[in-house]
Amino acid sequence: MEKFIVDINPQTDKVEDFEREDKNLLKVRVQLPNGDMIEGQDYRVEITLSKEAMLGLGTSLIRAAHSGKDLKFWHLHPADSSLTSQNFGVFLHPESCELLIAEKDFENIHKIVGMLDNNKL
Repeated sequence: MEKFIVDINPQTDKVEDFEREDKNLLKVRVQLPNGDMIEGQDYRVEITLSKEAMLGLGTSLIRAAHSGKDLKFWHLHPADSSLTSQNFGVFLHPESCELLIAEKDFENIHKIVGMLDNNKL
């Protein structure tokens, strides 16, 4: 069994393994009810987690990153009276929007920012 150690009190001057190539990116988009995907700095997305949900989601993300499985997309539905299921380490609050989590390999952040600066993205 492979283990991934997370340092709870990391040194601020130490580069962690996942940071070495500057490819640790997260992209946020909002899907409108009509299906259109919008993105940009004019929008906000709020994610509120309990400490237990941070641990559950974080653990699930770490496991998914190291699993080698082909599944690259997760769809979480809000809990309701007919369906209350834990998915990806968390229960989605009944008042939540559906949550889509997708894995994607991005370029290095410096390359992406350079492409944005040159209007090539």
